[in-house]
Amino acid sequence: TLAAYDEDAALSVSLLIELSTCNGQIGATGMCLGGHLAYRCALDKRVTATVCYFATDIHSHSLGKGMNDDSLERVADIKGELAM
Repeated sequence: TLAAYDEDAALSVSLLIELSTCNGQIGATGMCLGGHLAYRCALDKRVTATVCYFATDIHSHSLGKGMNDDSLERVADIKGELAM
């Protein structure tokens, strides 16, 4: 589900930030479906940079169960750098 994707991303960011070797700069990258998931990760204000290669179906709102994601509608939630 979309909520599960977002939860996985948030938990991953939380884990990385807690590492003693983390300087607070968190990035995400992905290709195809991973590009769309990286975009979803960028919605977390703690992510400072994201690169999305070929973000699969980001324009057709088809990520997750029910195929009704809100990825593009939430672009204003992205606070870090984004390259697509």
